[in-house]
Amino acid sequence: KYKYLIYLFVFLTMSYFSFEDKREAILLFLTFLILEYQVISKRLRFRDYFMVFSISILSFFLILIMSIKRGYGDFVKIDDSENIFELITYVPDYISSDFFLASVSNNLEISYSYVHSNRALDYAIKENIFLGGSTIFKPLFLLIPRSIFKYKPQSMIDLYTKTFSKQQRSSGVSWPVNIAVEFFWNFSYLGLILILPFLIFFNTIFSYFFESPEKKLAYGLVLPLFLLNQWIVLVRGSGLEQFLLDFLIGLIFFFPLFKIIRKKSA
Repeated sequence: KYKYLIYLFVFLTMSYFSFEDKREAILLFLTFLILEYQVISKRLRFRDYFMVFSISILSFFLILIMSIKRGYGDFVKIDDSENIFELITYVPDYISSDFFLASVSNNLEISYSYVHSNRALDYAIKENIFLGGSTIFKPLFLLIPRSIFKYKPQSMIDLYTKTFSKQQRSSGVSWPVNIAVEFFWNFSYLGLILILPFLIFFNTIFSYFFESPEKKLAYGLVLPLFLLNQWIVLVRGSGLEQFLLDFLIGLIFFFPLFKIIRKKSA
């Protein structure tokens, strides 16, 4: 029971201080959920389903609070100092407002991801786009500066955003499209087939960690939980090079933790 109190404390703390990035709340919730599912039991009971449902409702409620804090509905200004309990009082008005459905679609990035992915797919079909795998192989050139190798491949985010607005891209705006559309831009209709071994490869890696009992040790789940979160970001449209970079940065924190816990377990 103390563990769940810690979960709740961490979740509320991050929701308050990271209100500008609701993805962190969603990924944190998934981390807790997967950790509980993996460590405790693979056979979910009714109580477990009820717990998941309750946590899901709480997570959605907190996302609404975080969105209000970000300025959705103009209930508060972003620079205001309302605490979380004051923000809760605005939730009923937010839910009952005429713009709630449109806003909650933006809250969960449904409309954002849907619009850009579909527009990118429609453009690729009409213009017969065929990148030949350049954005997929871009991670191979991750450490090579573009100033040295001017033919360094561009990322999918960069290509798509520049296609529709060079001005927005030059100002730092990025419009991601999902991984399926990226494969289509690279290989056209063949990409619908080539994406399968790509998904199978990552599924094999995650299964190795999560299906092996010996990997259930505390340090054994840190890296796969981190990568699983990054995988969700990748599928949404971050790009393989960002996934690889996050993996390398994650290793910097993972190996010292691995050494410390392994030394204490010896």
